[in-house]
Amino acid sequence: MPRKRAFWAILQVCLFSSLLTGLSINRFGLAAASPRLVQQGDENTALYLPLVLKDFQPAWIVGRVSAQGSGTPLFQVQVCSQNGECDLTDAQGNYHLIVSAGWKQLTAQKDGYAPAVQSLHVLPNQTRSADFSLIPSDNFLGAAFQGTVSDAQSNAPLAGAQVCTTPTQCATTGNDGTYTLNLNGLGQFELRAEKTGYNPLTKNVAAVNGQTVTVDFALSKQWQGAWIEGTVIDASRGREEEKALSGVSLCTQLNECAVSDAQGRYRINLSSADWREVTAQKAGFYTVAKGIQPIEGAGVTLNFVLSPYLSGLVARIVLTWDARQNFTLPDNQTIENDLDAYLYIEHSLGNRVIYWDADQDYLSSRLLYDVREGSGPETIDILKFEPSSLPTRYFYGVHHANYLYSGKQIPTLNQLGAQVCLYTTTGDIARCYTAPPGEEEFWFVFEMDQSGNLFGRDCLVDQIPQINEDQNGKRVVGVSFPSCP
Repeated sequence: MPRKRAFWAILQVCLFSSLLTGLSINRFGLAAASPRLVQQGDENTALYLPLVLKDFQPAWIVGRVSAQGSGTPLFQVQVCSQNGECDLTDAQGNYHLIVSAGWKQLTAQKDGYAPAVQSLHVLPNQTRSADFSLIPSDNFLGAAFQGTVSDAQSNAPLAGAQVCTTPTQCATTGNDGTYTLNLNGLGQFELRAEKTGYNPLTKNVAAVNGQTVTVDFALSKQWQGAWIEGTVIDASRGREEEKALSGVSLCTQLNECAVSDAQGRYRINLSSADWREVTAQKAGFYTVAKGIQPIEGAGVTLNFVLSPYLSGLVARIVLTWDARQNFTLPDNQTIENDLDAYLYIEHSLGNRVIYWDADQDYLSSRLLYDVREGSGPETIDILKFEPSSLPTRYFYGVHHANYLYSGKQIPTLNQLGAQVCLYTTTGDIARCYTAPPGEEEFWFVFEMDQSGNLFGRDCLVDQIPQINEDQNGKRVVGVSFPSCP
């Protein structure tokens, strides 16, 4: 590099922070300095000073501009990047740009010649070269890009997509997805197609004098986002205002996490619509994991009920289901979304059934709360296993209270997402069951013996437990409990 130009290149770096007047805003919203004339002997050289950025990483692009055919160097050709980093060629056709590192599209232009374009990537502290050969305007026969922009998955044409060269020219696709972009110069262009809701796509394409080059684009849909949201409640609390559980950590298997707020609400933003398993954890509570299929562009609801570690009892059974309070039938009748939890205790002193919130002797078991309109929890605590002369057995099931009454016009147990979780004093993970599909009104979930041994049943049946209430209505006596087919 001639000593004189090296001096001015160094001076350009030194003057970044002192010569920032006369800034203009280019079409990309980036600040670019207007040229300043600096005397160099008998020549006036224009320095274009880029805006100094906090994380500016310098790089250099050097080259020569000549006339096509003759190779004559061209003086006073303006060479600029898309960011407004510019220089003018000297008498030998040489230019020297100090730029910020990254992708650059350079345009060389001079009156009487067709502009020329080149694209390149320059690393921090790297010097790259880019020479230009300009043709006279009289020899410029025109150039264009044309093509179709389509959906990459369906191949359907995309109307209203923008196809642009950086930095100056754009075309918009018609209803058939086609475009034509007439150019005012030649060279190697970065051609970018974009449309709202799709990932943009860029191609490096050469414009040829007198020709129309076909460039098609297939755009993939942009990730529209997805999320899982819901509430976390305390299985040991009955009243609505006491149920919300804050400070619960909820994470997917991909480590996408959220923490429940004071109302027990949470929202996990996802990176894809793939199947997720969400684990809910809080100190002092049993961990619960549930799976769900996200939907792109929408949220799905996944509610949790966590039980505190058991104290003063041997087992806790928690029923939850859809949070809707009621349903409207075709005749406009409103019907409650009511599920009933049944614990049938077979004991030598007489069978007992727990399914409503009376407060009398239940053979060391109790229903904490009877929820009649959606979501639950209906929680039954077993304080201790009751021995008897004959082995005591515990049968647990769920009755869809209004299903037959509605004429089967409301969702089934499975469609309501009915779930039963059993917590015991062994381990810190709940054992959970989800209602199987089917139109029966009763779900026999499991039975246990007086030692706490569990026997899963998980079947739907048409019968419900047969019961009698004693004379004062304080106890419910069991007559029979359904069995699986």
